[in-house]
Amino acid sequence: MIFSLYIFNRECTCLHYQKFGRDRECETSQNEEFKLIFGLVHNIRAISKKFGPNFAPDDSFRSFSTNAYKLTLWKTATGIQFIILTDTIEPTDSIQKSLKNLYSTVFHDNIVRHPKYLEYSAINHSSAENHKVYKSDTCHTYLPSNFESLVTNFVEKLTFYR
Repeated sequence: MIFSLYIFNRECTCLHYQKFGRDRECETSQNEEFKLIFGLVHNIRAISKKFGPNFAPDDSFRSFSTNAYKLTLWKTATGIQFIILTDTIEPTDSIQKSLKNLYSTVFHDNIVRHPKYLEYSAINHSSAENHKVYKSDTCHTYLPSNFESLVTNFVEKLTFYR
């Protein structure tokens, strides 16, 4: 089961958030939730770099699990981070492959090739209020409003979407 998806740019801004099977709301604001998720991943990556074995790659963090969910990260070479919260059953490699496919088929074709891509990639916390945000019951995005349906169509075809 997929609970939620976050896409962050290099400026630490959540460009796209979408919930799927999430049945509990966060007790903080959405912006605070985005900061918490980004900070959590940032800190775990820093810890894994600092305390991991010398033979491990510099950026070896891929996922972590609790008894209730798994957080999986896939990061592009340009610094776009795809973070997904799922149940703990699906293997990390399978989830990462799906995130990579989401990037290459949906994000790349519809966002990277979009005339406003450079504008999207430069959104930061101080400039976010100057950009149009699309909000629905299940989505918060600075990307074109049709991106929500494109992501939904992609996610619904995944084997671990229930």
